[in-house]
Amino acid sequence: MQAASSIGESTRMRLHRLRVEAEKAKSALAAQPEDPKRQSEAVVAAARRREFWQDTCREVREMHNTSLEILELYQEHGCCFLAPDEEEVQEILDALDAALPLWDRDHPELFYQTLRMNFPELAHRTRT
Repeated sequence: MQAASSIGESTRMRLHRLRVEAEKAKSALAAQPEDPKRQSEAVVAAARRREFWQDTCREVREMHNTSLEILELYQEHGCCFLAPDEEEVQEILDALDAALPLWDRDHPELFYQTLRMNFPELAHRTRT
């Protein structure tokens, strides 16, 4: 199936892996809520996912982690935004995850559309 945007397959798979890792850690924590290892894994996985998306909106010199996938998303979409904070990113992720099970893999551009709709003050320029 051909995807709607020009985001590469490796980037799509990385986005989906980040989500799956966060969901698995959250499920493991739900099964063992008192386990400090499970608590730590859930916090780290969620933070890793949030930071990935934040980095896609940061100027290259401000990125915490640089990868081909982050740079691809930055060039395609994120360069039009100021970086959202952790709470803003989590709000977007929660909404999209609840609405569309495979949004990150099939339509990663929805993150930026949702960012623009819910936090218009972060849109600092538009693509020409």
